[in-house]
Amino acid sequence: MDVMTAFVKSAYPFFSQSKRVPTAGRFAASGESGRMYAVAYFTNMDQFSNFLKERGNDWDDYSKTSGNLAKSQMDNIEGGVDDVLWHFQKDLSNIPAGYDGSKMLWRKLNFVTVKSGMMNDYIALMKQLMEAEKKAGITYTVLVLEVAYGAPSNTLLLSLPSASALDYYTGLAARQKIREANPELLVLRRKAAAMTSNTLVDQVTTIPY
Repeated sequence: MDVMTAFVKSAYPFFSQSKRVPTAGRFAASGESGRMYAVAYFTNMDQFSNFLKERGNDWDDYSKTSGNLAKSQMDNIEGGVDDVLWHFQKDLSNIPAGYDGSKMLWRKLNFVTVKSGMMNDYIALMKQLMEAEKKAGITYTVLVLEVAYGAPSNTLLLSLPSASALDYYTGLAARQKIREANPELLVLRRKAAAMTSNTLVDQVTTIPY
């Protein structure tokens, strides 16, 4: 089992297997912002191709149900529905060996837009920062995803799981104390921040899907 599958299965423990794509994992989460996040993840292109094909078939079947439920559903959606394809950014992710996220039902989400033409520099700087923080004794779990389709390609999603908001912010405060005692870490973080802008920050709680 690859590290992406292992992380997602442990970080997002609620799964219902798709009848048509039995190897595709799914989870959903509700956000503090009121948003709903629903995700299907794949470990190979055959799963993805089958999912797209069968999703279209399912929608066609649904649109033929009595009462024209599909049209009613779409008419009552306020705002956009985003369909974005992400891929795992392993160089920026930090997943401890033996990590078990079965109790990590809360997570901080940070959507970051890297300034045009700076993605390679940003990744190199973040790798340098991660190594420096590790040497300073800072450890935390983060899953980083990069947009492949459906949104600007310089968009990153940082998912930081924790048992609760209290645990996360307690850990964040402890990390910040170490950073303040190591000015070089703050310099690196300011350089990284100058290359990006936050497009959305949210806090989510996993729900069955």
